[in-house]
Amino acid sequence: MNLQAHLDQVLADLPACESVWLMGMDGLAVARAVRDPRTSDEMESFAAEYTSVIQALHRVFQRMAADTHLFEHIHTTGRYYLLARFVTPSYYVLMCLRPDGLLGQARYRLQRLCQQLAAELESL
Repeated sequence: MNLQAHLDQVLADLPACESVWLMGMDGLAVARAVRDPRTSDEMESFAAEYTSVIQALHRVFQRMAADTHLFEHIHTTGRYYLLARFVTPSYYVLMCLRPDGLLGQARYRLQRLCQQLAAELESL
């Protein structure tokens, strides 16, 4: 299975998931799956900008304790849950979930997705 197929499967598995992105720490999307193509450009800009938040959090955690790493974090807005989880130190997944979605199920699926993507990236 390729990277895109894994992301597409997440949209199929989670009806409340609006988009899921495999992002590089440089802010570029490696792969993406978006439920509504009309929002793709807006979401891509958001995902790219969100990388600066990830980078800042990563720096904070590095300064706090040398043995502490940021694996996952969640931001809640009035419109979405934003879930981010590292795949490798260079890549992370950003998931956008509507509030009517099951957050626990999304977190579990995100963890599995990151394991699958890590294996795919390792084999490249």
